[in-house]
Amino acid sequence: MFIKKIILSSVKLMFTAIFIVGMILLLQMILHPNQPPSILGYQGLTVLSNSMNPIYETGDLVLSKTEDPLHVEKGDIITFTPYPSTYVTHRVEDVLDVNGERTFITKGDNNNVADEEPVQAENLVGKVLFHIPYAGYIASFAGSKFGSFLLILLPLVGYIGLEANDRIGKSNSTKEIKKT
Repeated sequence: MFIKKIILSSVKLMFTAIFIVGMILLLQMILHPNQPPSILGYQGLTVLSNSMNPIYETGDLVLSKTEDPLHVEKGDIITFTPYPSTYVTHRVEDVLDVNGERTFITKGDNNNVADEEPVQAENLVGKVLFHIPYAGYIASFAGSKFGSFLLILLPLVGYIGLEANDRIGKSNSTKEIKKT
């Protein structure tokens, strides 16, 4: 009985956390429609091309963390915005400090040549921490209107269902105790 309560409480906590995260993400998508949502400086982005094969495949989810440009080094994989609303994740081939301005020469691992334009420090989104294979497809779905709706609705329905089941169970237990 005690283990059942712990499991039930854990599942309720998980549904609550998913609901809260879903609400935060939805609010960010509404307020900043041209930017991917960010939680505590972490952004999940879906890989859309094969430029970083074999490390990242199309459909993978990369998690980038906001980083100070002074902490980016040659060999790091960074996410940057070469143009508004466009996000690219490539490896730093070289770090340049010209006239007090820091820039990065980047290249996709699967590309033959470096990117045309150096990345300016102000266009740095963050440094990639890790990736989850194929999770970008799920993230893209969750970012759609229907996916966002489900991300909020399903945990809410699950929580309400568990809470109702718990209360009905307590009510039935009370009735059985009164009968004996």
